[in-house]
Amino acid sequence: MTNNTPAIRFILAAGGLMLLTACDGYRLTLNEAPVNDERRIFSAYSMQDKALSKCVASVLDDRGSQHAGQLTQLNCSHEGVASLAGLQIFSQLRHLDLSNNRLADVRVLEQLEMLEVIDLRKNAELSCQQIEQLRAASKAKIKADQCDN
Repeated sequence: MTNNTPAIRFILAAGGLMLLTACDGYRLTLNEAPVNDERRIFSAYSMQDKALSKCVASVLDDRGSQHAGQLTQLNCSHEGVASLAGLQIFSQLRHLDLSNNRLADVRVLEQLEMLEVIDLRKNAELSCQQIEQLRAASKAKIKADQCDN
């Protein structure tokens, strides 16, 4: 029997290895909750402005957000943001701080109907007219100093 022992060990090891690799596409769960589930951070968005994209990516990563709807607050103040194109994918945003940036056009924010508070102070290129248009189109409280005289 000792002559067959290495062959049996090899067959058992090969069989075990095949079983492990065959389970590659399955998720291990306990009471329907994933066990050791790797979180996949949401990344299915595209933004022209690199500063805004970097800010959004950092917040998504910090919070472990797995889909756009999980982002409800975003603070991108002092980031050098000049364009908001692409931000509309985050339709559940409620609080948005874009103060101290280089924004000149905020029309994208009109598409974010869940916004409650928007901080646009200290955006020197942003006109009073843009602020007033946003105020007319949005129910959000808008903090802005562009219209102060």
